[in-house]
Amino acid sequence: MKTCIDETLTEIDDFFSTFTRNPLVFKAEMLSIFNESFEIFKKEIKRAISNEDKKAALFLIHRFKSSLRSIGVSALVDINNELEAELSENNFSERFSKKLSKQMECIEICLKKLS
Repeated sequence: MKTCIDETLTEIDDFFSTFTRNPLVFKAEMLSIFNESFEIFKKEIKRAISNEDKKAALFLIHRFKSSLRSIGVSALVDINNELEAELSENNFSERFSKKLSKQMECIEICLKKLS
């Protein structure tokens, strides 16, 4: 069974292999942009959670899906959909926190492996 990390790395490689002109350069540029948006997301989502600002957290999670799609990671987009649903139904539950932590950890490990 594939882990989140294995699946994410495979999706990223598959996505960028479809580009015919300088795929490695393009991949490096896109991952750099993604990393910047991820760092911003981490700060903003932590602030929203500490302020118990459900509306802001939902907005951030929804917006982050675009960043995930920009690097071809549909599995993590699905997790974001689950995060949105969990937060909408149960506010800042323990399940939401665990799922968010797991997703962020997966992204951080993948970015380290790709750099």
